[in-house]
Amino acid sequence: MRVHTPAGVHFTQVSAGEYHSLAIGDDGHAYAWGFGAYLGNGGRVDQYSPVRVDQTLLDTTPGARYTSISAGTDHSLAIGSDGHVYSWGNNTSGQLGVGPGGNWQQLTPVRVDQTLLNTTPGARYTSISAGNMYSLAIGSDGHTYAWGFNGQGVLGDGSGSGQYTPVRVDQTLLDTTPGARYTSISAGFDHALAIGSDGHAYAWGSNFSGQLGDGTTTDRHTPIRVNQTLLSSTPGAIYTSVATGVDHSLAIGSDGHIYAWGHNTNGAIGDGTNLNTRLIPVRTDQTALGNTNRYTSISAGEGFSLAIGSNGYAYSWGLNSNFNLGNTYRVERDIPGPVAVPRYVIDTVKFDTTAVTQKTVNTSTGTWDMHVPQHPAGAVTVTVGYHLDALDDNGNILLPNYGSDTVTLHYTYKAFYKVDFSLGDAIGNTSSPTPASQTVYSDDPQPIKFPNPTPPGSITGLRVGLLTVLTTGTSLNLSPAV
Repeated sequence: MRVHTPAGVHFTQVSAGEYHSLAIGDDGHAYAWGFGAYLGNGGRVDQYSPVRVDQTLLDTTPGARYTSISAGTDHSLAIGSDGHVYSWGNNTSGQLGVGPGGNWQQLTPVRVDQTLLNTTPGARYTSISAGNMYSLAIGSDGHTYAWGFNGQGVLGDGSGSGQYTPVRVDQTLLDTTPGARYTSISAGFDHALAIGSDGHAYAWGSNFSGQLGDGTTTDRHTPIRVNQTLLSSTPGAIYTSVATGVDHSLAIGSDGHIYAWGHNTNGAIGDGTNLNTRLIPVRTDQTALGNTNRYTSISAGEGFSLAIGSNGYAYSWGLNSNFNLGNTYRVERDIPGPVAVPRYVIDTVKFDTTAVTQKTVNTSTGTWDMHVPQHPAGAVTVTVGYHLDALDDNGNILLPNYGSDTVTLHYTYKAFYKVDFSLGDAIGNTSSPTPASQTVYSDDPQPIKFPNPTPPGSITGLRVGLLTVLTTGTSLNLSPAV
């Protein structure tokens, strides 16, 4: 289903927590929906469509915008263009990073402490990741910072103690490569991953299911390197991105493969097995993706995994008890398969109460070309009824008509008049034929372009094509979004 974006806004980033979701709009605002106390809008009411995150504090810097977001289990993080990290939601373990005197819950964003960061003049936070009651950030000084709950050593500072303000993640092993720094991070439930500029993946925290990928099940309070025996079979290959699930981990290699390790009872590793654990990385199957494509993006959940391929399709595998895999049924799968793609099919169109009866439907695009019913000059309400079909990556219907709704548009009938032509006789010619009377509009008709509608309560939006006035017979073109 499509999220109902606010009118005129396109989301450029999204992040999903356990009970809430976040997005960044191209208007510079952060949006949230889901469980009320985690949304940062100052209230506790659950929201079923996106609302703006409060930016009272951000606005103290003129022109500042939110540029990045991350949703944790019960708290959220955002980076502002002013260089600060903002946090809101629960703070029971210090995961908001505001110090020991902070409220147990924050309904609007507060600034994360940057006392330690400021020891490097001009340093800013550049990347964030919110986990389960703890948080991670990368600073422009090259250090990774952590705060909040520290069970199983998930803060990576070696102390084992919770922290109410950011501390630096240990980089003893990273420093064996001169000048190396952490370049990306991922905070999971109780373990964390990072990519170093030396091309290694690093892991720390809980290792109960082998999710650290070092060949053991020993918890680590400081970062260790993820095994790369299989990766190294491709000369020069390095890990380029990582994703943490609850108790398994994913990485993309520069060779285009996905590597996975950790808990695998539900097939979340994606190698065609459901062995309990994988203690070192194995390659995820890419039969569905094909040999000519590569995986370009990954995300790990609780017992399932997602990826996007270079062909533009999404793939999923693992646990499917809550339709996690997006493939229309609840059967688990232990290798990646395509996520279903929604197709919007127009069923009916009414101008006020008059249904369109004369139409031509393009079967390949779903576009309706129709004759507009006669109507006196003035505005009318156009109601478009549609349903959704779920398609596989070959365009085959997996599940027909799994949802339906309507969207409302507005259309204006223009006043018109007749022009009669009488050419008379041209010199030296026989009588010229007189053209038929022409019906034209009193103004120059222009295409009317409608934005993506977002009717309250509908299950999705519908992108509509141009409404173009042609003649009194008037045609209307409606194109569903695929």
